[in-house]
Formats: sequence, C-alpha cells, structure tokens
Amino acid sequence: MVSQLNMKFFAIARISDRTILATECLDKGMEATYRSEAKTIFGKLEDVYLRPEERQKIRSNYGAWFCTLDNKNIVYLALTHIEYPERHAYAMISEIRDQLAELKNFNQEKELVVQTFSRKNVLPIVNKYNDLEAIDQLVATKNKMNQIKEVMKDSINKALENKDSLSILDQKSEDLSALASGFYSSSHELHNKIRARNRRIMIYSIVACVLLLSMYFII
Repeated sequence: MVSQLNMKFFAIARISDRTILATECLDKGMEATYRSEAKTIFGKLEDVYLRPEERQKIRSNYGAWFCTLDNKNIVYLALTHIEYPERHAYAMISEIRDQLAELKNFNQEKELVVQTFSRKNVLPIVNKYNDLEAIDQLVATKNKMNQIKEVMKDSINKALENKDSLSILDQKSEDLSALASGFYSSSHELHNKIRARNRRIMIYSIVACVLLLSMYFII
C-alpha cells in the first residue's frame, strides 16, 4: 500500500502551441490547478531553450516538475513529491514514450485521441511509479527500517510505562510490608501484655489462696 502520493500529475503536451494532449492526475481535485501550472512550466522551458532529449527539473509549491522534450516538440511533464528520485521520474517518462511510439504521429493527433490512449496505456505506468517501494529496493528497505524504528520506540515507551507501574506496585508492597510489620509489633505487644496480666492474676490467686488457708488454720 502506498503511504504517500509520490506521483501527482503527468502531462503530455505540444510545446509549440502549448496544447496539452493528455494528462493523468493521481491527486484528486487538483487536476485543474496542475494543468494551469503546467502551462506556466512551458514558459519556463522556453526561457531556458530546452532542446530535444535535455532534462530540466523545476521546483514549485506543489512539488518537483521533471521535464524532457523529444524531437517532435512533445514535452513530457511529471509532477512528483519534492523528494522523489530523479532516476525514477525519467525512467517513467522513458517507459511512457515507448508506449506512445505505438500511436503513430500522436504529436499531430487531437487531444481526445491521445487522452484515450493515455488512459489505457499511460495511467498504469504512472500508478506503477507512484508505488515507490515496489520499484526501489533501497526505498523499501529504508521504509522497513523506519517501521522497525517506530515499533522499537513504541516498545520502549510501553516498557517505561510498565516500569512506572512496577514502581507503584513496589511502593504499595513496601507500604503493605510496613503495615504488616506494624501489625505484628502491635500483636506481639498485646500478647506480652496479656501474658503479664495472666501472670498477675495467677499470683493474686495464689496469694488469695494462701491467705484463705492461713485464716482457716488459725480459726
């Protein structure tokens, strides 16, 4: 599952008259905005005199535009996440160009024809390169490492929470131990008092018996 939108928008256009022949937008609700910015990008490419097979990367508020021009004056524009790898952006464009080669003289076709072809043949390629982990083992490994890091962080947090809970239990155990110790001391003290009282009663009883016997013999 793709965690973020890597490939936002792709356009095929005739740069001579700035006619957009086909677009594929994966960022829902943003196609009109991206189409408008694509026309601005055309002007910037003209300013730098982009020549066939040259590459140009242009940053914008929406991400990074990867641009290239073929020898038929067709410009290919890919709007991606700002950190999308350049090698994959141009690999995608190259793969799309190979597909478009099946549509002969597509540079002279009307927009509807190119768009229909694009929806069937270009969109799957754009979707494929949107899933960066599927095409880049390095990125996949990095993301897995990040996931492992998050799991470890979560485990450490839980361990710390458990540590706090154990500290509370230790304190309660100590309190109970102190209470038990106090109860034992009180019980022992009470036991000693009872024994002392019993001794006194026994002594008093013996003394009373001796006095009674003495009185009996005297009488």
